[in-house]
Amino acid sequence: MFSVLMLCLICPLKFNIQSSIPVTPQSLVILIVATWFGWRIGVAAICIYIFSGAIGVPVFAGYDSGVEKLVGPTGGFFIGFLFSGFVAGILADKKYFQKPNGNLLLWFIGHFIILLIGACWFSFYNDEWLRMIKMIFPGAIIKILIGWFLTLLLFQIVKIKKDR
Repeated sequence: MFSVLMLCLICPLKFNIQSSIPVTPQSLVILIVATWFGWRIGVAAICIYIFSGAIGVPVFAGYDSGVEKLVGPTGGFFIGFLFSGFVAGILADKKYFQKPNGNLLLWFIGHFIILLIGACWFSFYNDEWLRMIKMIFPGAIIKILIGWFLTLLLFQIVKIKKDR
């Protein structure tokens, strides 16, 4: 339940930074939920988040909602959230991805999946998909680094508690 609350309370935030495409914490929180709570809880929470937004609860970026968000130009990102949550959640259980370099790779893979599916979907609606990806990419890099840092911090906290 905490994972769903994280998604529904943090994902609606939106930051406008020098472009028509806002930076949102959606992919960051999606991957935190999947990697910290595991793929089963992560994917279930992502499904509840998407369903809540589809039925009108204002949990999407900018406190938006509605089925049209899922079938419109940005709908592919929601599909990407599901696939990314599944893959990242599974990878997070592997020893390699619990080490600093592997964990950074996990964050890149997770964001790559979201961006790839989102861009493919967006390309059906708009020929400017490559420009859109270029505008999103710096925000994605920042979210990758924040997620990686927070995950390493969590690993240290858990390690300290285990050592006591």
